[in-house]
Amino acid sequence: MNIHFTTKVRYILLLVSLFCAFPLWADNYTKNGIVYELDDATQTAKVKDTENNSITTAKIEKRVAGYDVTSIGDYAFQYCSALTSINIPNSVTSIERYAFSGCSALTSINIPNSVTSIGSSAFSGCSALTSFSVDASNPNYSSQGMMLFNKDKTQLVEALGSLSSYDIPNSVTSIGDAAFYGCSALTSINIPNSVTSIGHYAFEDCSALTSINIPNSVTSIESDAFRGCSALTSINIPNSVTSIG
Repeated sequence: MNIHFTTKVRYILLLVSLFCAFPLWADNYTKNGIVYELDDATQTAKVKDTENNSITTAKIEKRVAGYDVTSIGDYAFQYCSALTSINIPNSVTSIERYAFSGCSALTSINIPNSVTSIGSSAFSGCSALTSFSVDASNPNYSSQGMMLFNKDKTQLVEALGSLSSYDIPNSVTSIGDAAFYGCSALTSINIPNSVTSIGHYAFEDCSALTSINIPNSVTSIESDAFRGCSALTSINIPNSVTSIG
């Protein structure tokens, strides 16, 4: 009996140890039409999706089911064309790629000081945006007009809304990847002579852009920078450019 009991105990302990060796799986939690992905390992939550694309307002919680909400995931609100307002709490540290892409009714966005990472084209296609701001105490990002920059405004991260022109400040030395992607209302752009590089897909699908003058401060133009600029009839590339993707 003792031998049999000991064997059973060892078998149970073996099962427990094997179970504990496997990673804990994430689970989903839904509140007010927003789907959160819960990560047991880090005790954090990510905005994963919405129950449907007809959501009109989105209040992202700071905590759900006992987990801190720290990120808005890839494509989380993509094509929520009825979404007019969004509240991003200061628990969020990252906004991932295309998180709000195609939210064509969204009118304003405020980025809190907690956000330290923003993925490419996070706000592309938000054509109704008329107000965009980054908290002044944010350590990594800043804003001016309808443009998102790194903190010291040396890189233009993303142009927002549906303006026909944007005034790029002289502090900018690089136009980031996909910075003007999908700005279909853009008809002209003045690039200051402080800019030295134009990133991948920088002006992709700027279908109303007819002409562009690249200053002789620019040395590199990355791949697909003007892809889909179907109305472009004139472009001047100076002799300073040594690399075209």
